[in-house]
Amino acid sequence: MHYIENKEILLLDPKEFSLSPLTVIGKYSYNHLVLIKDRKSRIIMKDGKQILEQIEKIKSRAPETEINLATNAPVCEKTTKLLNEKGITIYSLENYKCPELNK
Repeated sequence: MHYIENKEILLLDPKEFSLSPLTVIGKYSYNHLVLIKDRKSRIIMKDGKQILEQIEKIKSRAPETEINLATNAPVCEKTTKLLNEKGITIYSLENYKCPELNK
């Protein structure tokens, strides 16, 4: 399970967007998807360019949808700048259920 700001993310089939089955895509809210990168290693510029390519594929299938990145990995400063310039927000990914949700 993946969470962003204590909200559970519904996972989608990446094949719907012509992406590799290893790609993880989640529905954050109506008309808002997130590309999920769940890993410990740092996201560098090479990864950022790959992320942009994946987002373009998703946008070609769902042009009206907002798409952002959700990760628990550190993102290098240059990559953060590149993604922000392209209008992509980076969300902090949580992989656990917060105790506040059980109340």
